[in-house]
Amino acid sequence: MSSSSLQQIFTPAFIVLSICIAIAGLTGLQVLDRLFAGSKNINGVRMFGLTIIINIIILVFLIMSFSKVRFAEGEQGPKGNKGETGFNGKNGGLNACGLKYETVGEKKAVENSKNFLDLKPPLISMD
Repeated sequence: MSSSSLQQIFTPAFIVLSICIAIAGLTGLQVLDRLFAGSKNINGVRMFGLTIIINIIILVFLIMSFSKVRFAEGEQGPKGNKGETGFNGKNGGLNACGLKYETVGEKKAVENSKNFLDLKPPLISMD
C-alpha cells in the first residue's frame, strides 16, 4: 500500500471521528465501572466495553472507506454448454389446438446450440 492510498483512507475526518468515538467510549467505560462496582466480573465487563468501542471504530472505518472502492468490470468469459432441461410441466390447454409459436427463448436456445460445441465426454459402456 502506498503512502497516498493510506492518506486517502485515513482522512482527518476519520481520525477526528474515531478519537471522538474513543473518548465517548472511555466515558461509557467509566459509567460501566460505576454501574458494576464491586462485581466479581468487572474485568469481563471492561473487556466487553472495549471490544464494542473497537468494533464501532472499525465499522466507521469500513463505512467511510467503502466509497473509495473502485469496481472495474473485466472482459466476459466464455459461455459454457447448456445444461440438461428439466421436466415439462402440465399443458395448460391454451395452445393445444391452435398454431404452436416458438418463443424468443426457444429461438435463442436453438441459435446457441448451433454456435457452441458440445464438449461433454463420450459415454463408454462396458457391457
